Amino acid sequence: MTSVLLRQQLEGVLTLTLNRPEQLNALTWELMRLLNEALEAASVDPGVRVVVLAGTGRGFCSGGDLRSREQLDPGDPVSVRWSEDPVWKSVGMRASHVGRLSRSPILLHTMPKPTIAAIVISIMIGLWKMFDTMIVISDSTSATGKSTSPTTKRPALPMNGTMSRIA
Repeated sequence: MTSVLLRQQLEGVLTLTLNRPEQLNALTWELMRLLNEALEAASVDPGVRVVVLAGTGRGFCSGGDLRSREQLDPGDPVSVRWSEDPVWKSVGMRASHVGRLSRSPILLHTMPKPTIAAIVISIMIGLWKMFDTMIVISDSTSATGKSTSPTTKRPALPMNGTMSRIA
């Protein structure tokens, strides 16, 4: 079975690739856990100097996968052990579980290493907020809206109120 998160490290560059192209790389519990684990490890690994986050297929990430929200992540022992317990299904426990699995944006902003988002086409606004202080590289077919750079006449990527484009 192919992993939903591909990892490749070459000369200090760790590339993490969301690998659910049929679902436009929508986030499942498993993918969020794996992404958190990879980012936590990268943040303290001296062999990782930069992290590149990418997506396979025609979409970088379409957000949360609503169809999979009731499915368990077999790699998460807490979920597997307590999934049938009524307390686990309470609103408070659900919120705690979501919070625990949603650390990626915080890690991306606080890790002491540069992070690059390699975007092939448009990006969902919710996930964009994860990258508002990072470098974004896109190809010439990318379109994140109707904004264009006045110098290149290509789609521009807003970053913290500025317009930036690389590539």
